[in-house]
Parts: sequence; structure tokens; C-alpha cells
Amino acid sequence: TARGTFDRNGVTVDEFEGRNFGGTFTGKARIDWTDAWSIAGTVKARQPDARRLAPALLGGGRVDGLATFSMRAKDAKTLFAAPRLEGDFSVSQGEVLGIDLMHLLKNGGDTRKTAFRQLTGKFVRDGDMIELRQVRLDSGVLSAAGALDIADNGVLRGRFTTSLPFDARQTS
Repeated sequence: TARGTFDRNGVTVDEFEGRNFGGTFTGKARIDWTDAWSIAGTVKARQPDARRLAPALLGGGRVDGLATFSMRAKDAKTLFAAPRLEGDFSVSQGEVLGIDLMHLLKNGGDTRKTAFRQLTGKFVRDGDMIELRQVRLDSGVLSAAGALDIADNGVLRGRFTTSLPFDARQTS
């Protein structure tokens, strides 16, 4: 659903709400067609399934986030070809796929996934490139922090530091 007003230069959407990926998305936007087509606004995500939003990276969890978005093109058909989104995210009770941080730290069994209680950070999506910054993962047993770039061909580049709590009373 959406509520807004039209004028000769475009549409102001005072509020919109939609459901997708098992969650709710709300926000506002301005669509303008004066010189070229453009759209800009904000969107808030509430509890969509992280596995459906990022199936190559996340194996479950629920997302909350807030972002600004903008797109610009010569015509309406290509308006969504290179979106730009920038915002914050928080994912609860999920899994990062493709890496087992406990295996790397303890040399145990590799499950190719890291379960977490909370995963937070900032993101920028500019066209097909995604940048994740100030990422923090808390699994209860270990924590990690860092940054990650995801190229349009799926190549990941980044750096993370991990920490495992050490309790001297547990050693013998």
C-alpha cells in the first residue's frame, strides 16, 4: 500500500508499506521525472528472512534495518538498473555461510557456517557492488569485527578480527 500526491514533476509517496521475504518494508519516497527519471527515499525493514535476502551469505535469521535509497536514469525502464542503498542492519539468530570461525580458531570440525546471536553493521549497495562496514558478529562463544566487499561476480574481499574469550580457570 502507498499514500502520496502527484504533481506535474513527479510523485511524493508520504508512506508505503509492503510485505516480502516474510517481513515488512515501510518508508517514503520521491519519484521525479523533470529532467530524467529519479527516485529517492528511505526504507525500513522489519523481520524479513535473512536467508531469502542473502541466500549465498546467510543461513537464516531475521533482519531489521534502515536505509536511504536513490536511483537515476534517462527512462523509467532502466530506473532500477543501478540502485544505491546505504544504511544499517541487524540480523538476529542466524548463520554466516561459507566459513566456520570456530574451526579456524580451534581447528575443530568444519561445518562451513558460523552461527550467531547478533550480526550488525553498515552497508552500501551501489549498482552490483556491496560494501559491508563496521560489521560485528556475536555468537556468544566468539566475536568478530571487520569489513567485507562483495563484487558483482560474487567474489568476497575483506578482513575480520576474531576473539575467543579465555578463562584461566578452565585450563589445567
